[in-house]
Amino acid sequence: MKTLHLVLKKQWFDMIASGEKTEEYREIKPYWQKRICINCNELYCERPCLDCYRNDMNTFNHYDTVTFYLGYKKDRPKMTFKIRYISVGYGKEEWGAEKGKVYFVIKLGERIN
Repeated sequence: MKTLHLVLKKQWFDMIASGEKTEEYREIKPYWQKRICINCNELYCERPCLDCYRNDMNTFNHYDTVTFYLGYKKDRPKMTFKIRYISVGYGKEEWGAEKGKVYFVIKLGERIN
């Protein structure tokens, strides 16, 4: 089982824990492209994930679960969810996305722990 590990601020951690927020966003930048896109094996991609923009589900690395951590402390709270899918699209402003900005959208499934 392949897990994506993400650190969150308290506001977003709490909203996901309560079930209010059902997706998480990551900017389309070389750091996340390298981790999320199959075709981005370099730290810098000359064609910034053009395949991802087509929303072809096969262009993303297959992650089964995502574990969210609250901050960086050693004894920090965490929670794990199944990932329904990852796509590219616009996020909701009330969930932390900027208006008109395109993101990797990690759609959450059921909570595991």
